[in-house]
Amino acid sequence: MYCKYLILFDDVVKLPQRADLISKAWGERNPVSFFQSDEDLNKATFLDVSINKWEVNPKWSDEYDVAPLVRIEILRGSAVKDFTSENHIIVPSDTLSALVFSLDDGYKNIDILLLTRLVYEIKNFIECIVYGCNSLPYQEINPDTFFDKLPGIRDLNANILNCISNCSLQS
Repeated sequence: MYCKYLILFDDVVKLPQRADLISKAWGERNPVSFFQSDEDLNKATFLDVSINKWEVNPKWSDEYDVAPLVRIEILRGSAVKDFTSENHIIVPSDTLSALVFSLDDGYKNIDILLLTRLVYEIKNFIECIVYGCNSLPYQEINPDTFFDKLPGIRDLNANILNCISNCSLQS
């Protein structure tokens, strides 16, 4: 499991619904698979989601044994305290919820971008603190500059359509 981002936000903040989040992050035309513990993200404990890339371009079937899912764990209450304590993160409040973003093994660069676009859209939707990690420990990132290099939906969709798996954050 590749762990990339942690988002902390106030308990009273409402998350976007799955369909809204996915369409803003990945566009409306991509076929998507998902598993979710509750239809309402504000009541859910997790969301596993992926674009069915092989439906856009059959060549993707040759790229993966099993296509990885983006997992979003939704932590509340003592689970936030436990997670942040285990990862040596000092939290500014006891009334926080958390989103932990990770990728299944076997991911490609394009999957990291898909995960990062979800984080970007959550960051645009709610007031939050964003942490990133390439390897532990998590470190707070400046979303105003970090996401400047993130490709837009049009470029991301072109990579999916053309089966380009080695794309990355733009330089």
